[in-house]
Amino acid sequence: MTPRTSSFVHADVCKLPVGIIGGGYAGMAAAVELTRHGVPAVVLERSTVLGGRARCVHTDGYALDNGQHLLLGAYTELLRLMRFLRVPPRVLERRALELRTASGELHFLAARAPAPWHLALGLWRAHGLDWNERLACLRLMRLLRRKRPLPEPLRSVTELLAYTRQPERLNRLLWHPLCISALNTRPEEACAHTFQHVLQDSLGAAAPASEFLVPRCDLSELFPVPAARFLGSHGARVHVSATVKAIRPLSEGGFMLEGTGFIETRVGHLIIAVAPYHVEPLLAPLLPKYPELVKRIQNIEYRPISTTWFHPGADWRTPHPILALTQGPAQWLFDRSAFGDPQGLWALVASASEPASAEAHTTAVWQQLRRELDRPLSPPKWARTVTERRATFACLPEFERPPIRTPMPGVFLAGDYLDPRYPATLEAAVRTGIVAARTILRGMSKRAS
Repeated sequence: MTPRTSSFVHADVCKLPVGIIGGGYAGMAAAVELTRHGVPAVVLERSTVLGGRARCVHTDGYALDNGQHLLLGAYTELLRLMRFLRVPPRVLERRALELRTASGELHFLAARAPAPWHLALGLWRAHGLDWNERLACLRLMRLLRRKRPLPEPLRSVTELLAYTRQPERLNRLLWHPLCISALNTRPEEACAHTFQHVLQDSLGAAAPASEFLVPRCDLSELFPVPAARFLGSHGARVHVSATVKAIRPLSEGGFMLEGTGFIETRVGHLIIAVAPYHVEPLLAPLLPKYPELVKRIQNIEYRPISTTWFHPGADWRTPHPILALTQGPAQWLFDRSAFGDPQGLWALVASASEPASAEAHTTAVWQQLRRELDRPLSPPKWARTVTERRATFACLPEFERPPIRTPMPGVFLAGDYLDPRYPATLEAAVRTGIVAARTILRGMSKRAS
């Protein structure tokens, strides 16, 4: 049961609000973009907290992000919207690109110089790299900076590293951890082209693009909550604890949204900004006519991310608040006390590996921490592992992403799994939300003219 395409040219549809299902980064970005252009939006979020999979959760009296997110200066669209919303710059701790292993085997710090000299000088001064490894780094970066398609038949990151003759030790210390943390996929199966895009837009771009931006507040407060304040003050509606149970296409154009936690709402267009595994249940009455879209959604493979939080003992110290870990299961350590966290927690992040249980993973990470810091530590005052089992999609070479503009008239998708350039990041989510909103705005503009 689908409306005729012609029903969406009905003039009244343009006067209706745009319905946005999902109050994560993608949905809130779409709502802000629509509202700032004078188009009303209604955001319906099933959870009690905005942010989607990048949100604050509360457990045992602690306020935790459901994952430790590290932003980059290359996140241009998210940073643009934060400036528009007047989010104070102090909520992000800016740090020059620095890669330091907990074992002390590698320490690289980008120089204060224009690109590409910030990397070249950083490599010159780097501790723990021999000249062969320095030259190998430059060789890979030179290939990526050309901004041309990679030579065929390079498909995986492992093949890319072999093609550019990266030493095994450099892979272990640098490229493999970067690949796993950025693409949430192991190098032997991760898409080389996506890895190329990530490195081009960060390491291969202007020096500020490679800066680390560490949130000094929780992920809900970083963008979704300021966005909700803006929307509320400009006539848009944001509902939490609002579950959409039915989407009814209307013969006169638009859709009727029904569910709990909100009153029945008629909207002119729909942006579905939820995780891909929630798309099918929402659009079940509409999807049978579009088997290619169904196939692409069903073919998405997922990868988990586990974040182990420790309340450190009094004797816990790190040489640096962000450390790369090389012995597994975790790849990164963040000392949150250095970024204004009043709880003083440590976060250790493990991507692309499924823990047998939260307790076993917590124990394994605790043992890894003591091993890689190479000193005895008193037991933590508190520990908890938070696992998002379908945190991200597997960034595989053959992955065909679903379209933002669906073949269903008036229905658009938004989410980090749709961006054609990036892996699952906050920036990818924001970009797709903006694209969906702007596509609707262009359509309205054409109808008005």
